[in-house]
Amino acid sequence: YLEGAVTLTMSSPHTTNALVVGDGNGSSALVTLTTGQLTAQAAAVVGSQAGSVGTLTINDDDATLTALNQLVIGSSGSGTLNIANQGTVSTLFFTVGHAATSTATVNVSGAGSTLDISQTAAIGNSGDATLTIGALGHVNVAQDLFIGAQPGSVSQAFLNGGAAVLDVDD
Repeated sequence: YLEGAVTLTMSSPHTTNALVVGDGNGSSALVTLTTGQLTAQAAAVVGSQAGSVGTLTINDDDATLTALNQLVIGSSGSGTLNIANQGTVSTLFFTVGHAATSTATVNVSGAGSTLDISQTAAIGNSGDATLTIGALGHVNVAQDLFIGAQPGSVSQAFLNGGAAVLDVDD
């Protein structure tokens, strides 16, 4: 999705090779998944190129995004991921603020809203990144969690509100 806003309501599961939200210099895209299962086989990227802006919202108890390989929020551009109202996102690898040109934000809030990472997560690889887990939001990282992984990254994680959970197993 290069430009504009789209709301996805799926009555049956959908699989795509890759999902890209905000893919060109100067582009601004907003995608909201309200119902259904969306699977990206290779990768899902929000804010792909420098100068792009992407926002992905998973917003309901029957809205699920699965990135089988990796999920990148702010690859070289500006990216935002919002998970709310019992939405679920799962991925193997998770990077927020990948390149030095990127800025990225992830918000997980509300009972049942979950982000599951089955390998490692980097909040601010080289770019600037913020992870905010709001009241009753839940983030699971099965292996390592890095915050501000590379020099120059200005990154942070917040637990806001009651019963916000950040569970790192390794």
